Amino acid sequence: MSTPTGGQPPQGPWDPRNPPGPQGPPPWAGQVARGQGPVGPLGAPKPPQSGLAKLLVPIALVVAALSVVGLFLISQGSVAEVGDCVSRGDDDSISTVDCSSADADYRVAGAVEDARSFQAESACLGAFPESTAFYFEGTSGEAGTILCLTGV
Repeated sequence: MSTPTGGQPPQGPWDPRNPPGPQGPPPWAGQVARGQGPVGPLGAPKPPQSGLAKLLVPIALVVAALSVVGLFLISQGSVAEVGDCVSRGDDDSISTVDCSSADADYRVAGAVEDARSFQAESACLGAFPESTAFYFEGTSGEAGTILCLTGV
């Protein structure tokens, strides 16, 4: 084997079992690049989420938020309480008004809870015989609240 000038043997591939120079680990061993965590199971990067997962998470959050809002609105109860005066709107809705107002059409005589819309007239006349009108709050075919109304 010939030696190049300088008297050293030719350099071959680096062998980690027989490193050149002083024995021991290389000077960079155990160091972590700035801004990065340790390498291994705890510091391994997360695999990217699939497109479906990225889409479903926001949808689930929106559904949860709407459910909370819906439960809040359902739990609010009646628009009017016994003794309040109401005005009837063009779309058969009612709104609470001052009893001295010219817009006052009815006074709430009482309320019947957990009744269906088709029971409104008989429920009001049975519980509040002075009733002249009624207003159902709820979804048709499901139990709701019936407001029994009298003239102002």
